[in-house]
Amino acid sequence: MTAIATRPVSVAELQRAYRATVAGAYRTHPTPPAAQRWDHSGPVIPVVGACASSGATTVALAMATAAGTGTVLECAGPATSGLAAAATAELGPDAAGWARGTRGPVALVRPAGPVRVPGEVPVPAQGQAPVIVDVAWDPGTVLAGTGWLAELLRRPGPLVVVVPATVPGLRRLELSLHQLRHALPTVALVGARHRDRAVNAALDAVTTGLHLTADRVVPVLWDARLATRGLDSTPIPPRLLHAADRLLQAALPGRTTP
Repeated sequence: MTAIATRPVSVAELQRAYRATVAGAYRTHPTPPAAQRWDHSGPVIPVVGACASSGATTVALAMATAAGTGTVLECAGPATSGLAAAATAELGPDAAGWARGTRGPVALVRPAGPVRVPGEVPVPAQGQAPVIVDVAWDPGTVLAGTGWLAELLRRPGPLVVVVPATVPGLRRLELSLHQLRHALPTVALVGARHRDRAVNAALDAVTTGLHLTADRVVPVLWDARLATRGLDSTPIPPRLLHAADRLLQAALPGRTTP
């Protein structure tokens, strides 16, 4: 048997190959909607989780609620949706493949069918402004692909990155901020009122290294009920709405409070 020599493969190469595979680069039949664009006239703010279960969907809903009116556009499929129980009224699916609901003056929009890769997220219609987009995918995976969601993350506009106030979470935040350095990110730091010294040291290292000013880091106090039960039709806690209002002010300078 002839031995076949192979060179070592770096971790960075494996990561690029994984992201390209998830984005559909090697699929025999690429999804047609991936090449479509989404043109929206009003303010659009993407919300990205630096890691899984960071609370990005909760922060997105809180921001739309704090705005007084708006749309939360979730990009996760039904199996992983964080908005499944959040509506006070369900309006059902529309012809474009979105399931719609309402929560008072806030519209909730999420894919009605499975979404295997970011490029399969349906192209949205115009939404009630501001539109808060819960990206629901790793930003590197989205940026490696095509479609309206990838275009949205590539733009230089405002963006919110949600991260838990832990040392591993802040490591992931540093990676996310490097991937999104072309944008104007604001960080939603989810945790207790009093942070561990190791967390503060890790936060200082990230903000200093990436020149992130203090006004771009908004503390979001951890809520035991939301952490246990998830989002449902009950009201958003006032302290979370206060933090969401600060995030809106950072993302939309000159915004007037309703």
